[in-house]
Amino acid sequence: LSIQAKAGITHLSFPEWSDFFKDVSNSYYRKNNPNVYTEFSLKYAITTGHSVKLGFELIKAFASLSTSIGLIDSITIPLVIKWDFTAVPITLSYEYKFTSMKTRFTPYAGIGISYFISEVEAQADDLSNVRKAAGF
Repeated sequence: LSIQAKAGITHLSFPEWSDFFKDVSNSYYRKNNPNVYTEFSLKYAITTGHSVKLGFELIKAFASLSTSIGLIDSITIPLVIKWDFTAVPITLSYEYKFTSMKTRFTPYAGIGISYFISEVEAQADDLSNVRKAAGF
């Protein structure tokens, strides 16, 4: 049984988010890239060339939109929306290692199934201070 932990960076483009907000006038869309991910896996060697692997990943990303929703008594009402994206892919796979090759390079082939759990939390900043300043 082998236990493996990895960390790295990835680029998540979120084209759906940026495409949705490119038509919002007078707005500023921002996302953090690259994004950090972590992976933890357990690998069990059935024989010399055959193994099964159970892997878990954690992927997190953040994006925000700053815009205004209108004017009240000549005061611009700002709106800031923040999104936190979290994904946890869980993968069960089979791997075959080509042990017959007598080189320092050992290729692998594998097949697996994944279950992808994801969540997006959205938060709009509280506008009560702006409303109070405008007399509402």
